[in-house]
This record gives sequence, C-alpha cells and structure tokens, in this order.
Amino acid sequence: MQRSAEIESLVRELYESFGAGDPDRLDALISGEDGVVMIGTAPTEWWVGRDMILDRWRNQLQEMAGFALEPGPELQAFEEGDVGWVMDRPSFVAPDGLRVPGRFTVVLHRERGVWKIVQGHASMGVPGEETTGRDRAT
Repeated sequence: MQRSAEIESLVRELYESFGAGDPDRLDALISGEDGVVMIGTAPTEWWVGRDMILDRWRNQLQEMAGFALEPGPELQAFEEGDVGWVMDRPSFVAPDGLRVPGRFTVVLHRERGVWKIVQGHASMGVPGEETTGRDRAT
C-alpha cells in the first residue's frame, strides 16, 4: 500500500464542493456499481445506491448552505491496486464560526482509470457515557 496524493486531492475537492453547495462534483465521484453506500451522522442517514445518495446529498447541501467542511491535519489517503481509502477528522464550520469536529472514512475503487467512491461514513465522536450511560476505556 502507498500514500495517494491523487485520492487526497479528490477528497479535498469533495470538501470544497460541499462548502460551495456544488452537487455536481459528488455526482462525478460516486460509483454507479451495486453496493455503493454513504452513511451519515444521523440514525436515518444510511443511503444505498447512487440515485439515493445524490438525492440526499442535494437536499443536505441546501439545508447546510453556508457551512464549510475543512480537512483535518491528519487527512490521509492510501491506495493498493484499484482500491483506495481515506481517513480524516474534518471540521464542519457553521456560518457563525462554530466548529464541529467530525470523522470521515471513504473507500474508493478505480473504474476505467477514474477513482469512484463506493463507501463513505461520516460520524461525530460521542463520549461513551452519552451512548451507554457508562464511562468506557478508550
């Protein structure tokens, strides 16, 4: 496996398209293959299939107009053959400057020479006592 500047650049473009409210870039990045899924931070955000992902993405871009998505200092992308993956701790930045830390992973597949997202997962870290009522070892 090796670090991938190409995939890292692609993710930075994705973040920029989020801040610009541009759904067309995601349209170009999402695979049309079976099994493509995006999982968001809300319990209902489990989107399977290209059409559903793009529909929900367009809705969220409208709802979150003015928000920016900034890469974290630990953004890393790797590739091995035709498979790539990303891990990052980006920040959602509200128009009033409020910063909300997040976590983001992506799996990509090279299709006809072009990287396409086949799986993405965004989350917000929640302390163990908030999810189970108990403090957990980390």
